[in-house]
Amino acid sequence: LREYLPVVRDMLDGTAHKVAERKLPSEHFEIYRDLVATTAWQESCWRQFEKRAGQLAAVQGPGPSYGLMQVNTRVWRGIFDARGVSSNIGYNANAGAEILYKYMRAHAIRGREHMVPGGETNLARATYAAYNGGPGHLRRYRKPETSSHLKSVDTEFFQKYQAVERDDESAFF
Repeated sequence: LREYLPVVRDMLDGTAHKVAERKLPSEHFEIYRDLVATTAWQESCWRQFEKRAGQLAAVQGPGPSYGLMQVNTRVWRGIFDARGVSSNIGYNANAGAEILYKYMRAHAIRGREHMVPGGETNLARATYAAYNGGPGHLRRYRKPETSSHLKSVDTEFFQKYQAVERDDESAFF
């Protein structure tokens, strides 16, 4: 992991730079970059593949979601190639970063999440909530009626986000 993680982090940073170059306001770039890395940690513990029944296979979650960023191939069909999402870590990272970018620009920034108590880091929290549950979940991290399960998902994400933001490598292992 000590050799693997820096390679994956560099790839995720490069992906974040490439995607954000489009039109992400520069004041939000650091949050976005940390969001991309944290999402990969939260979704797959930075893994694209795992060993299943003696074979190498894409990490698979519910939905069907695959790989490093757990991209849902049903939700994103016709936009991202399902085979690329499941078989190529770079393609998967790019797809996840594109989705995060879309949710950050179109929902979190436009919804002015950074203007509510908590400030700029709310952009990461809101964007991840939308990534995890869809745009209707954008504000769930701060709604009292959010289920305890989703609150725990959001709390776990935010703790990881803070570790990435601090570059606290000891938290990664």
